[in-house]
Amino acid sequence: MDRKPYGLLVAAMIVSGWVGGVVGSWFFTSGFVFAEKTAPPAKVVAAEKFLLVNKEGRTRATLATLADGRPRLDLHDSDGKPRAGLYLLPDGSPRLALFNGQGMHRALLALLPDGEPGLILFDKDGKPQASFVLTPDGNSKLVLGDKDGQILWSAP
Repeated sequence: MDRKPYGLLVAAMIVSGWVGGVVGSWFFTSGFVFAEKTAPPAKVVAAEKFLLVNKEGRTRATLATLADGRPRLDLHDSDGKPRAGLYLLPDGSPRLALFNGQGMHRALLALLPDGEPGLILFDKDGKPQASFVLTPDGNSKLVLGDKDGQILWSAP
């Protein structure tokens, strides 16, 4: 048999399938059917709390508002324990706290209400051992403590 009739038969089947699809979509949907456009990504996402999790579902970071509306950002270790926190006090002064694996403060960097910076270092039990601050008059102050929290040395 000649190949020409087979070619015409295939072409007729393709055209009739296409025509049937167009007519069917028009008849059953009252119009033509097109692929749906994807929505553009949101430019703003609003929530009271965000959790960043790893592939295993463990929390690695938390961004939330506290009960009084102040923001707080916590970074968590691979076990999900908070190890660093950035937050504001009610007067608006910022704090960056570093925690050990048991959740105890080990270091605190802060801007005091007067706008001057300060650094406090804590022992393994969370007791302050050393602090360094700049005073509003431009001087610096260093305080060293013992294991019981008593001041051993201070300057000036």
